[in-house]
Amino acid sequence: MKFKHILMIILVIAVIIVVIQNSEETSLRILFWKITMSKIIFYPLLFIVGFLVGVFSKSGSSNKIDKDKVGVIREY
Repeated sequence: MKFKHILMIILVIAVIIVVIQNSEETSLRILFWKITMSKIIFYPLLFIVGFLVGVFSKSGSSNKIDKDKVGVIREY
């Protein structure tokens, strides 16, 4: 297994442990709304939203260099 996969598995296990330990209810106020839900639902939801934001922000960026703007480097 690659180091990246092992690190991801450890991170997921840590998230699962934190979610299980926080099973009481919490209130969330967003402007005029008050939402009461269990932390066991809230934390994974927050984790998934954060993950999706990271995936979509990564997919929008490009590492390619525009050769018209930079110019072409000649090799000798």
